[in-house]
Amino acid sequence: MGWGPGLLALALLCWMAVLAGDAPQEGAPESGAPAEAGGAWKQIGPYGGDVRSLAAGLDFSQLFLGTSNAQVYASRDRGRSWSWLSEVAARPDFVVDHILIDALDSSTLYAGVWSTEANGGGGVFKSTDAGRTWRSLPGMAGQSVRSLAQSASHPRLLVAGSLEGVFRTQNAGQTWERISPAQHQELHNIESLAIDPKDPEVVYAGTWHLPWKTADGGRTWSSLKNGMIDDSDVFGIIVDWSNNNKVYASACSGIYGSSSAGQAWRKIQGIPHSARRTRVIRQDPRNPAVVYAGTTEGLWKTASGGESWRRLTSPKLVVNDIAIDSRNPSRLVLATDRAGPMASADGGESFTESNRGFAHRQVSATAFDPAASRLYAALLNDKEYGGIHYTEDGREWRQVNRGLDERDVFALIYARGPTGGRLLAAVRDGILALDPAKNTWSPIGRVVGRAPELPNPARSTSKRTVTNRAAPNRAATGRERSASTPANQPPSSRAAHLEPGGYLRATVNDFFQAGPDQPVYAATNSGLFKSADSGATWNPVSPRFPVTAVAADGNFLVAGGENGLELSFNGGAYWFHVYLPADDMPGRVNAVALSGELLLAAGEAGLFRSPDRGATWERKGHGMPLGPVPGVRFRPGNGSEVYASARLTGHVYVSDDGGQTFRALERQGLVGSRLGALEILPRRQSLTLLVVTAFDGLFVRQLTPQSNGR
Repeated sequence: MGWGPGLLALALLCWMAVLAGDAPQEGAPESGAPAEAGGAWKQIGPYGGDVRSLAAGLDFSQLFLGTSNAQVYASRDRGRSWSWLSEVAARPDFVVDHILIDALDSSTLYAGVWSTEANGGGGVFKSTDAGRTWRSLPGMAGQSVRSLAQSASHPRLLVAGSLEGVFRTQNAGQTWERISPAQHQELHNIESLAIDPKDPEVVYAGTWHLPWKTADGGRTWSSLKNGMIDDSDVFGIIVDWSNNNKVYASACSGIYGSSSAGQAWRKIQGIPHSARRTRVIRQDPRNPAVVYAGTTEGLWKTASGGESWRRLTSPKLVVNDIAIDSRNPSRLVLATDRAGPMASADGGESFTESNRGFAHRQVSATAFDPAASRLYAALLNDKEYGGIHYTEDGREWRQVNRGLDERDVFALIYARGPTGGRLLAAVRDGILALDPAKNTWSPIGRVVGRAPELPNPARSTSKRTVTNRAAPNRAATGRERSASTPANQPPSSRAAHLEPGGYLRATVNDFFQAGPDQPVYAATNSGLFKSADSGATWNPVSPRFPVTAVAADGNFLVAGGENGLELSFNGGAYWFHVYLPADDMPGRVNAVALSGELLLAAGEAGLFRSPDRGATWERKGHGMPLGPVPGVRFRPGNGSEVYASARLTGHVYVSDDGGQTFRALERQGLVGSRLGALEILPRRQSLTLLVVTAFDGLFVRQLTPQSNGR
């Protein structure tokens, strides 16, 4: 039957009293002043990730790199270490595709930017304080800029290529003019540009379909397709600094050379076909016969002007840009996908990861081992450079990947049992455990029980009603779910990945353990599972509804879902579905937090608060923004102090009254704006607030001691 707001509130209160017993007092809200997070945020890694662009000064003493989410980092020690510098704009969809250091003034930088969003724009940005602040140049605002070049002979002249065409400035960016024909059928989607080093009127433009050239500053253009495969995206063009008749072009069909200023091309042989997506070409500034090609299958080098080539790196390395020391050309830095900056001091014969201080990685989950003071982080989409890394000091990270086989990890927990701890990792096809002696991952997690069969959906008559928005403390609507008669769900056959005796193969979205020696819960797309032996075996404790987040206190279980919450007061025998009081459907629940009677649910529609374990609910405002909330946590031992992250504003918020009102913490030191989950970690004699970002790794901030002496 359907449950109205009043009936549900009464039923839930009865279940709390009869089935759960008296609510535990430990962790209940306390009075007193809050413990404010002190100081600035600090980025701690894991270091590495995608680098989109590089720029190096003449003496290589300063380098800059750009990312695919508007961030700029700087190195003052020839690329050995990096520090975050700025963002060109508060736009995480902006790709910093090119960075130029002004040849006349090393404190002046230019950045070519485009958006990953359809019609998201971009532009050319300029900094006059060595990259600390940026401004959009008006004549290029809104253009999707894919290429940028500065004249060697007239440095105040720059050209920019966008999806619309080629633009030029002759006064260092103050004004711009289009120098390619408007609405031209071929001369658009400009991916690469090069200016003749001796004649600034000569400009080469590589498009998504063959190259073009002007010899008179854009008044006339000619197609340069003779000898080049017709369907060729031209990613890079360079003009030989010692002989301006010699030109190199990289395309999806290979690398081409011309000895006639582009009038005719010949394909340069020696690089295998699979590596011909060459993203960047760079010429040695001292030896014109030496040319480097950064491809999707490693870095290649020729010492004979392209007559022969050899690969210098692993074929798994994707190279996006190359910086060469003009005074010592044996020193190189590569911009790569996944591996971050990589440096060589011997002309590319050997490379080392050179990414300390730089983090542009997607962290999916974290786990903490308090005994070893070891923080683990799981990374997505980084293949052999990803997997799971750990740190004990927030500076050095080590990878523990043997047995992962480059699989992505979606949830982590350090499960603490009576005989020690065990690190569990959830991958797409199951759960793995780390053998610390061998540093090897192996499958774990046999199913020992059977989930209840789902009934025919026609038997359910429950209907959704909306909570009275004018009275947010009224109980949310819901329905009872019996283990034998679960709620209205589509029927499901007995899946092999849930059969007793086999490994648990359901996708795990979240793990939870209340404390040492407590059960471990796994929130999966096939229901909630419980383990009493640190993940060795699992028993289903819910019907097969998808669970996205979980928290527990004894027999009181909270399971977040794709559209609301599931609550059980007796360890899973009966479940209630709670519709959270949003204006529309509340959407996915990302995290739940429980402290005494207080229950918080962080979802795509905002943060929701219940003061009575789910009997009544309120959608939070009062300083907390509406919109996606990825994470929420109570300070351990203090149910009055709550921290929550907000995706749209990029802030972490703190409450000192149990989540009734919030205020934003300062963002100083926090890179990027897309925040994810957060945790509170014990560190020696203090606590550390940790927040996950969507693209920029992990950030920490110390929590100051509570002012009332606790």
